[in-house]
Amino acid sequence: MGSTVQTEPQSVQNVRLVPTLSTTTTIQLEWDALFTDLETGGSPVLNYKISINLGLTITSWSQVAVIDANS
Repeated sequence: MGSTVQTEPQSVQNVRLVPTLSTTTTIQLEWDALFTDLETGGSPVLNYKISINLGLTITSWSQVAVIDANS
């Protein structure tokens, strides 16, 4: 019996801040969803994880939200 090799999805590109929907305590982001097999690695995208770099080091990333791909 064989196995299927999965390919890691690409990173989301073209992330944009929506200034008119952002405040001093929240930000609204938009991005181009991953659709093609090349972008998704051949698997459905279930969610997008939003992380912020706190600027302490290049690896200082903290996850701040998980967004359902259907929202």
